[in-house]
Amino acid sequence: MNVVMYASPHTPLLKERGRKAKTKNTMNDKQENRFSMFLSTEEELTNNNSIWAGVPKMVSAVTTFSGKIVSIQILRGVQEENLKGIREDKQARREMMAALALKVAGGVMAYAHDNDDSALKKSVDYSETELTQTRDTTSKVRCTKILNKATPIISSLGDYGITPADLTALSGAISAFGLLIGKPRTAKAVAKAAGEQMAIELKEADQILKEKIDKMMRQYIASAPEFFKAYTSC
Repeated sequence: MNVVMYASPHTPLLKERGRKAKTKNTMNDKQENRFSMFLSTEEELTNNNSIWAGVPKMVSAVTTFSGKIVSIQILRGVQEENLKGIREDKQARREMMAALALKVAGGVMAYAHDNDDSALKKSVDYSETELTQTRDTTSKVRCTKILNKATPIISSLGDYGITPADLTALSGAISAFGLLIGKPRTAKAVAKAAGEQMAIELKEADQILKEKIDKMMRQYIASAPEFFKAYTSC
């Protein structure tokens, strides 16, 4: 009987988790390489969606992983920004946050209508202006409220076009916008805060790969060898 020896394809990158990296104003080489691996892995998974789409836990893990990538991209943008033009940058972040919040709110309101929950519907019924043309803290509070209302019923929002990845993206956008509230004195302070949060997101994405997706990918060693080989090459 032949025994297939399997090691996590992403183990070399995961060995770095135990070391505390210094926060820089931009992604360091290790973070850059890790994120590039995330992107290629996500692409390979997306291209072969039909193979694993019937495995609920795989779907959940990939959805969460993709949400982490969105959060990292948002935080990376904040990390690389310069203080110059901070007001315009903050408004751009607010508009991104609002767009994600409005999408989620739309699904929640449709769900509320179908379930005769007028209180829920009213609690997230904000216009774009109410999210973008108001005080910074008010914008954040309202978008956070939408996120909090959607989270307990996310399992029921799939039929309305809202996925866990949408909530993860909204959470990341809220965090990114929050970093710019109060007009930090220096761009370095903004970059440092974003870098610290990004390091957390990178670590959590690593854990999803190593502890969930990599493990479940073993079932395709024999049933979908080409997919498995391409995945482990990422």
